[in-house]
Amino acid sequence: MGINLNVNSVKSLQQKTNEGIPRWRFLLIVVFSRPLLLFIAHLIFAVVFAVLGDKTPFKTAGPYWSVYGTIADIGCLLLLKVGMQKEGMRIADLISFDKKKLPKDILWGLGIWFAGGLIVILGSKLAGIITYGSFTPIFPEGAYIRKLPLWAVLYSRIIWWIIWSVTEELTYNGYLLPRLQIVFGSKWKALILVCFSWSLMHCFLPFINLQHALYMFIMFIPLTLFLSIMYLVFRRLTPLIIGHWLMDLGNVFLMTTILP
Repeated sequence: MGINLNVNSVKSLQQKTNEGIPRWRFLLIVVFSRPLLLFIAHLIFAVVFAVLGDKTPFKTAGPYWSVYGTIADIGCLLLLKVGMQKEGMRIADLISFDKKKLPKDILWGLGIWFAGGLIVILGSKLAGIITYGSFTPIFPEGAYIRKLPLWAVLYSRIIWWIIWSVTEELTYNGYLLPRLQIVFGSKWKALILVCFSWSLMHCFLPFINLQHALYMFIMFIPLTLFLSIMYLVFRRLTPLIIGHWLMDLGNVFLMTTILP
């Protein structure tokens, strides 16, 4: 069976929606699945550290989000599998990969990576002045530079980003955005809900306190909006996945260090 390149076309989704697929309640579960799964994964790691005798297990577990984030990825992929099976499709169909367009997709991916980096910087400045009262705030320990054991750094740099970037794009842009657009009858309402949930997810990378969670939420609104608008332009995930891979790969190489 080949990959269906029209799985997310407006006509195809409108027909499925008229048949009652997907259900609104299922879409709502997917909308909030990633933030919830990340928090649960954080708690699981915190319990492990508590059992090992750590005095501040929740705080200690936080920097490991580029390890336990894969738990959230697995949960989301299982949900997407269920959703796509109901539509008679596969998760791979959401990507709409076209080998002939790969050279252009790589170039677009590089452009998305560059533009996305600039947007994150601008978003961080906006979030800093709103939540911390400064363009260059002093962040809580572990908010950005994460000190991890060698195995966790290797996992983050070799495995985590490959799965994470693809799953983010599949969940928010590939699955939710086009289906919510049909359900709402409005691309802007769909964009608002997707960007809200996607930005909310970043509050748990990791969750430190409410102030920093608000900072992360505001910081990522511009980037998530940009990525989702770009999806509506391409209606394919390949260039977005490439750009997202580069952003997340840069993150783990710049923001993770090996514990002494």
